[in-house]
Amino acid sequence: MKKRTIIKIGVLVLFVLFFTLPLVQCSQDSSINATGWEIATGTGDLFKNIDTGGYPLALVLLVILGMLLICALGPANEVPFSMLRNFSIVGLAAQIIFITVAYSKLNESRGAFILTPYNWFVVAIYAGMIGFTQYCIRQGMED
Repeated sequence: MKKRTIIKIGVLVLFVLFFTLPLVQCSQDSSINATGWEIATGTGDLFKNIDTGGYPLALVLLVILGMLLICALGPANEVPFSMLRNFSIVGLAAQIIFITVAYSKLNESRGAFILTPYNWFVVAIYAGMIGFTQYCIRQGMED
């Protein structure tokens, strides 16, 4: 299997998870939750009674993921592994900032909402992509 295919699969999984994986949920009813897209746009079950207009920080996660997706799906060998690693590092940093800010804001809600463990799953995928791209750089691989 080509090394870039592994990166492409990781990025595609992250992209799909952004739209499907609940990142925040109601502490009383876990069926009331919000995905990354719903948090960014302020839509979905969690935001029915709240007029927030969305959170731009979650939209930044999508923009970073989109740039990584464009680089990963581009023509083979055109984008070096170092750039893919750097975008993965930025994505990881943005996810950690999102978790930190969301945790702070959710504490203001007095425990009504909580972060889901899926946030850490996304962090693990980003960390794995960073490690894998660094391995490829060290091995001098371009395929």
